[in-house]
Amino acid sequence: MVLDLDRENSAMDWELLGLPSPNIVVQNRLNGRCHYIYALEVPICNTKNARFKPISYFKKIQRAYIDKLGADQHYVGVFTKNPNSNFWRTFVFNVPKYTLDYLADFVDLSNKPVFYLNDNEDIEGRNCSLFNQIKKIGYREILKFKCSGKQLEQFNQYLLSSLELLNQNHNPPLPYRELKGIARSSSRWIWERFSESSFQQIQSNRSRKRWEKQQIIKKELFNQFGANKPNMSLKQIAEQFSISVSSLNRWAEEFGWVKSKNDLKSKYEKIA
Repeated sequence: MVLDLDRENSAMDWELLGLPSPNIVVQNRLNGRCHYIYALEVPICNTKNARFKPISYFKKIQRAYIDKLGADQHYVGVFTKNPNSNFWRTFVFNVPKYTLDYLADFVDLSNKPVFYLNDNEDIEGRNCSLFNQIKKIGYREILKFKCSGKQLEQFNQYLLSSLELLNQNHNPPLPYRELKGIARSSSRWIWERFSESSFQQIQSNRSRKRWEKQQIIKKELFNQFGANKPNMSLKQIAEQFSISVSSLNRWAEEFGWVKSKNDLKSKYEKIA
């Protein structure tokens, strides 16, 4: 459970409010704002197929801690400041992982509404949703920036502008400082790892995987039907096996389902 405290010098607020110690507190050295990290003894699955009861219980506790600490209600708790980075000040407390029942003993859960993300938001939070969208844009555009001689800062600004547009689809939208953080980390990561040669290698790997997948389908088709074409059109067969009609046309000649172009050419030459 990760909580975002936007107040300055809030590293020890948990103690003043009679709450258990976080396992880790990660603090901004400049303004003292913090992330509290409570490690759970049993992880809580938070996907569409997860059980409702433990998620509901966890979210009630989370809501109670947010209210008592005055933490950011819109912070989803998916991303956190990196405790291992020297950029932040990190406090590690020698306490065991917590059970939900233990955490619940310190707060009042009565009449605590369970809050969920809006229907139009990604199940893993606004941060994850925006990150997944912006990395695809970054992968698509990185070579244009590098080949045109532009710099990392220009790429970062481009991703930030794109994030501002994407953020309009979220209610409530992420704060601007969160967008800057996503843009900065995404742009740096993509910039350092993508070059023209690495992109060519990626394209080569993708082509190889497509070819290998096609060979598996081709083998499956031949094992299933052999030289006897099924009583379907090539288009229907292609749709059923999720392959292109052009690929199937080539295979059909190899399987003997249709006359090859050379056979037809010889036939027409004889007629002529």
